[in-house]
Amino acid sequence: MISKNHIFKVLLVFILGILLAKYLRIDWILAFTVWSFTLTSLLLLVFFGRDKYHFRKLIGLNLLLVFLSSGILGCASSLTKNIDNHFYKHFLPKDQLIGDIVELEVGDGKYNKVILQVEHVINEYREKSVEGKLLCYIDKNASNIGLGNKLIISPRIFPIKNKNNPGEFDAESYWETQGITELSFLNEDAVQLIESASFYGVFWNDWREYFKSVIQDYVSDENFDVVSALVLGDKSSLSKEKRAVFANSGAMHVLAVSGMHVGILLGFLQFIFYRISFLRKRNLYIYFALFVVWCFAFLTGLSASVFRAAIMFTILGIGQLRGYSFFSLNAVLFSGFILLIIDANYLFNIGFQLSFLAMLGIIFFYKRIRNLLQIKNRWINYFWEGTSIGIAAQIGTLPISLYYFHQFPN
Repeated sequence: MISKNHIFKVLLVFILGILLAKYLRIDWILAFTVWSFTLTSLLLLVFFGRDKYHFRKLIGLNLLLVFLSSGILGCASSLTKNIDNHFYKHFLPKDQLIGDIVELEVGDGKYNKVILQVEHVINEYREKSVEGKLLCYIDKNASNIGLGNKLIISPRIFPIKNKNNPGEFDAESYWETQGITELSFLNEDAVQLIESASFYGVFWNDWREYFKSVIQDYVSDENFDVVSALVLGDKSSLSKEKRAVFANSGAMHVLAVSGMHVGILLGFLQFIFYRISFLRKRNLYIYFALFVVWCFAFLTGLSASVFRAAIMFTILGIGQLRGYSFFSLNAVLFSGFILLIIDANYLFNIGFQLSFLAMLGIIFFYKRIRNLLQIKNRWINYFWEGTSIGIAAQIGTLPISLYYFHQFPN
């Protein structure tokens, strides 16, 4: 079994490597060279010196260097400037781009916001396979703009830059952590549909529309937009006034389907499935709960925040199967490590930071807060435990809440 201390050390040096690559702008070739050297050194030490006592500390140190260089390589290889095949390096004026819509948000004004996963740069003389994401604001009059659709666009591309107004949102850094450094505004004539979404995309989109119709049947028009955002993560119907109300009350995160929603859903599902006798055998209730959580993730469009949350809670659920408590420090640290391996840029994502620190807050402070009051009544104690979890999570996230939002979320 790997101890908490070992996982903490590995995660810490991995994060240090990511930070070094991010702020020193290390070239990926140099990062790969260092990683290859440290890995080769480790293999040689393990092969020739694992039975010799004086080599053990050297092996441990070299292992940490491997994870440090892995963090550097993971971040360096994801930086746009280090991606040789990035579409922006091959795009010329009057070229066209082909790509799939991977994220879609219906806007309040003239444009819908789209993230396009670019696959090809083309003109009348050539077609070049490329990669990278482009932030697009597409005129609402453009037809067939649906999640999963393949488009061909004729864009004018601009780098995302801050206006440097005092106290403004740092859009440049935010989008860079999403792997996006360029944007384009497109009118309806600059967009053409090549291929509709695959069965997978249409399947989940059809179910999403079905559930929206069910919500509309049972919820008043006044509350439909809020319920749709809470349940399906669809904020397209929300008015500016309602967005402002939630933002000013410090509750805007409630409307963005993320770790909180996935955690509540998983807890509720486990509570229900555990009471079905045949699902309690061999812990089947955990498998069923995780399956439904992933269905929910796809139903809401599998945004980055939902994907992170589903991965994290899946690892915590697997930890349960191995006999750990749900909020096990080992499982939380390991889930953070896996997510950073998947995408090193998650480290700079506010949602990831909030989720991870909330979990750590619960682990370190929940029991201490709960034990402050000894309540004998079962139902009052149940609500006190829930309150204790909320307070513990708030303590964990307080530093970055104050740093990013300059307010305490009531």
